[in-house]
Amino acid sequence: MVVHNSPPFSATGYVGGSLLVSLVQKYPLTKITALVRNPEDLDAVSAVGPTVHVVLGSHTDREVIIRAVSDAELVVQISYSDDLELVKAIVVGLKLHKEKTGKRALYFHATGTMTYAGEASGELRKDYEVWDDRDKNRLRKKVDINAPHRRIDLEAIRAHDQNVADVYVICPPVVYGLGTGPVRRINGQITHAVRIFLEMNHAVYVGKGTNIWSHIHIRDLIQAILTIIDHAIRTQNDTPEGDQTAERDGFDNFYFTSAGEHTWGSVIEEIARTMFQRGLLKCPSLESVSEEYNRILSWNVGSNCRVRSARLEALGWRPKETSIIDNIEECVEASLQLIKSDRVLNFWLGDY
Repeated sequence: MVVHNSPPFSATGYVGGSLLVSLVQKYPLTKITALVRNPEDLDAVSAVGPTVHVVLGSHTDREVIIRAVSDAELVVQISYSDDLELVKAIVVGLKLHKEKTGKRALYFHATGTMTYAGEASGELRKDYEVWDDRDKNRLRKKVDINAPHRRIDLEAIRAHDQNVADVYVICPPVVYGLGTGPVRRINGQITHAVRIFLEMNHAVYVGKGTNIWSHIHIRDLIQAILTIIDHAIRTQNDTPEGDQTAERDGFDNFYFTSAGEHTWGSVIEEIARTMFQRGLLKCPSLESVSEEYNRILSWNVGSNCRVRSARLEALGWRPKETSIIDNIEECVEASLQLIKSDRVLNFWLGDY
């Protein structure tokens, strides 16, 4: 199947921009509608390829989003994982698409694993269970409705359950490495750490720093998303369009995208060493802070968040890139450039 029209939101973002470049390479004849907020970025995004159609607007421009989605066979939402109104507008567009064409569109909804993090005050807790994306019952029933991203994710999944669209939820943990997008090549927790350490003139970690998070290199993540898109296109017709009685469960299409794990203490130690060598910190040593102080920093590196990508691996995907520790130096350098440009966005909002 050829995807004739696909709008990836946040084409200027860290993950969104990298995905845009890869989509153009993989589907060179496909018209891709890209939403761009800043007029200064229009030329850079347009230059990605002749099939890229740029629309100026933001995630709050409801009518622009509804119109773009209603015309699309495939939709990728990879900008704001905490914007319920954005997802509601996308669902309206998906309903209009089905009304006009009689067919369900494919909708790829990006979120984040913070939903599944367990508070630990900087320690590895033995009672924290690793999340597996094959455990649908736990994913659906064992998560607090007030957890980060949760209400937004359920809104997207509900569109699948109600036969509005074929929805796939993509849930990455910490993303690291240099992206390939036209505007932003880095962002996220490492960039946020660099900014905090610059302001404080020293590095901090939470508790003992033994708490664990899953992670994935940006290039492995892009290949994971492309693998899921390929799978969705191949299997789209498994449930007949007219069969309203067929049972649908959006958690059948839920994918963690993890390639490995790190302790936050080890990552922060490497960030501090790299920054000290560049003369950016007064010393390379680390200071332990409380979970409460961590919340003040809006940093969120005191928890455990461990996930397994069983569904993705069943599709044949395997990570290929080097570890997060091996990438710290180039991530710090790219983060410094981004901070100097004053274009660092709040990763907590999921603006990848």
